[in-house]
Amino acid sequence: MSTLSTKASLYDLLSMIIPGYLVLFLLHQSFFQQMAWHYDDVTFGVVTFAISYIVGILIHLVAKAVFSSLRNRECLVSKAKDYVNKKLLQTKDARMIEENVSYYEAYYIASRYAWSSVPILEAQYSFLRSALIVELLYLVFGCKVFSCPCILSFIAVLGVITILLMLYLLYITHIRIWEDYVYITQAAHSS
Repeated sequence: MSTLSTKASLYDLLSMIIPGYLVLFLLHQSFFQQMAWHYDDVTFGVVTFAISYIVGILIHLVAKAVFSSLRNRECLVSKAKDYVNKKLLQTKDARMIEENVSYYEAYYIASRYAWSSVPILEAQYSFLRSALIVELLYLVFGCKVFSCPCILSFIAVLGVITILLMLYLLYITHIRIWEDYVYITQAAHSS
């Protein structure tokens, strides 16, 4: 149980609180600079944490909806399957992945029996997905906060890098799932 709570806490910190706080900061700098906090610093920290978490959840849900079509794109899944099959051809006792095996079947088997680094890759993808929404918000509202256009250019370049990293992580995730599937099926056939 402690392993699950540790992973959930890290996931929440990266995918919810950090993007939520960055958006909260942007909103404060853009629209609410004149607001003053008349309570103690501890209360301010707790309220900021809670609001950042809630805003982070909203960003996560928006990002999930916006990028849902990207998640299991057939082109990435089949490219990853072809890559794994090519690697299998280079080894001696390896079997190819059957054509009739669906990605979702491989995903289920991998998640149930092997599951190498897939949860970490998925958490990284989730964080980048939320970060991209934050970067887009900074591009839209950043002109009110940053007087230097080079910062906005940097955010735009960071957005492009984020998109490329997201695609790379999806591709690597698909490769890991196919590799785990092959490992499990070969272990089942050899025993």
